[in-house]
Amino acid sequence: MSHFDILIVEDHPMMIRSITASLAVLHPQAHADCGVVIVGSLMQAKKRLLRRREPPSLVIADLNLPDSRGLATLRALREVAPGIAIVVFSASDDKSTEQAALDLGAQAFISKSALPQNFVQKLQPFLPGSATPCALGLSVPASEGEAPHHPVDLLTERQRAVLAEVASGYRNREIALRLKIGEQTVSTHLNTIFQRLGVQNRTQASMQYMAWVKAHGLLG
Repeated sequence: MSHFDILIVEDHPMMIRSITASLAVLHPQAHADCGVVIVGSLMQAKKRLLRRREPPSLVIADLNLPDSRGLATLRALREVAPGIAIVVFSASDDKSTEQAALDLGAQAFISKSALPQNFVQKLQPFLPGSATPCALGLSVPASEGEAPHHPVDLLTERQRAVLAEVASGYRNREIALRLKIGEQTVSTHLNTIFQRLGVQNRTQASMQYMAWVKAHGLLG
C-alpha cells in the first residue's frame, strides 16, 4: 500500500469518532499506515501544514472551528495548502454554502447529518490508492441492470462543468470567465479531475469525458 497522510481538522470529539470510524471502514489500517493526524483549530492545522516537507494527501476540515468560522476556514487552508485535496465536513446543509465551498476549491462537501454509509461513499474517492470501493472491500449495492460507474460519475457537478469546458477546448482563463469562478479554482478542480480520472493531461481527460457523454446518450 502506498503511504499517505490525512489531516483531520475538527474540535468535536463525537465528530472525530465518526470520521475516524469511516476511515477505519475505508481502510482498516488507516491509523497505522496512513499517518492520520487530528487537530482542533485552524491555527494548529496551519502549523501542521506549513512545517511539513511532504504535505498530507487529504485534509478533512470542519468549517466552524474555535478560531475560525465558515468559508474563511476553507480560504485560510487553501492559502497554505493550494495543491492538497480538502473535503469539507460541515453542520450546514445549505446548498449555497456547499456550492461556495466547491467554488473555493473544496473537493467535496459532506454534511454532518449524512448517514454513515453516505459519508463513507463520499469520502472514499479521495483516498490515494483506493480507486474503487471494491478495492477496499466495500459493498456498494447497484440497482438491477445498472451500468458500472464511469470515473466521471465520481466528479462533482462543478467539476464536470469544468471538464466539459476543457473538452470544448477552452483554456483555464476562459473557463474561469465562463463559469464565473477564479482561475486558481479552475486549476484546483483540474488537479482533482486528473487524479480521479487517472489521467495525466487535458487530452486524456477530454477523451474520458466524451466517452462518458456517449455512454449517457448526451451527444446531440
